[in-house]
Amino acid sequence: MSKPVELKRQIGLGTATALIVGEVIAVGIFLTPAGMAKSLGSPVWLLIVWLLMGGMALCGALCYGELAARFPEAGGGYVYLREAYGRPIAFLYGWMALLVMDPGLTALLAVGLASYVGYIFGLSSSGLKMVAIGSILFVALVNMRGVRLGGWMIRWLTILKLGLLAFVIIWGFGLRAGHWSNFTPLVAQRPGSEALLAALAGGIVGAFFSFGGWWDLSKLAGEVRDPEHNLPRALIYGVTILTAVYILTSAAFVYLVPLEQVTSGETFAAQAGEALFGHLGGQILSGIVIVAVLGSLAAVVMGFIPVMVPPRARSLFKRCSPRCWCWPAPSTRSCLTLFLSSLFSLRSRSRHCLCSAAEIYKASSIAHRVILSRQ
Repeated sequence: MSKPVELKRQIGLGTATALIVGEVIAVGIFLTPAGMAKSLGSPVWLLIVWLLMGGMALCGALCYGELAARFPEAGGGYVYLREAYGRPIAFLYGWMALLVMDPGLTALLAVGLASYVGYIFGLSSSGLKMVAIGSILFVALVNMRGVRLGGWMIRWLTILKLGLLAFVIIWGFGLRAGHWSNFTPLVAQRPGSEALLAALAGGIVGAFFSFGGWWDLSKLAGEVRDPEHNLPRALIYGVTILTAVYILTSAAFVYLVPLEQVTSGETFAAQAGEALFGHLGGQILSGIVIVAVLGSLAAVVMGFIPVMVPPRARSLFKRCSPRCWCWPAPSTRSCLTLFLSSLFSLRSRSRHCLCSAAEIYKASSIAHRVILSRQ
């Protein structure tokens, strides 16, 4: 059995924090606040939901920070499951990450990015697929050049993303492009809003998915310098920044667009863009979304390499392709995941990406069961 490749610790506190913020803030920040604001019908309840979800994410970050400090190895969830429940459960997680979660999420982000590029340039269906695959290959090639270059790209994409969001917030309030009356009534729900308990439940679910992904930093624990100190701090700083960004962005959107005019997330973002930039608002806001999604895509792809594939999976790969297994194990896993991501992005609709991945995961689970029965 080949020894695992030793990873160099080249990621500092700033890059680790940028990885969290860069991965989590994607297209959802422009779509989720609309549904939450419409159903809750109250700026104060919208603030409470964001603060509540931010507090829950912070509690999770503290727990993950403790785990990452205790087990500063590459692999994240795989390592924690292995230590807590044993190798069989960790084995299933490794297959899920390899064939379902990572390629499906990557393809979903790539297809979303391509749709906004297509909106700006009027691309055909085949053009959208080429953009999706090209974006995956671009961020993959940068990361394959080394962790330092990949971290540099993510760090600057995150800075650009936060800068653009700050510009939208400051530009909106500074130019008085909206109306403070949109915040009234401040506490009471507007007529036509959902019942409070149902609206809170839906808002918490939406906020939960908006925060999803902060835990992926633990996959890179084997490449973070001084992980016992930097990992917990990066998780705490990242979740705190995310909470502040979501609150400020939601406030800016409510200021720009009256809740009575909100029909969907897409129209909400378009209305906000038009209020800020006039008739070119849709194109400009689409450009901001492209930067946001590209940063998230780069952070997800960077997490491919450290996900651990257990020994049984290694032996299966070795039997299937001994020559390919002569490569370092992380490269083999990364190439397979990138190939699946590109394959899933060819599906015509973005929601098919995760469905395609799930189909392969079921097949791999059945194959694993057959292999075990023969041993």
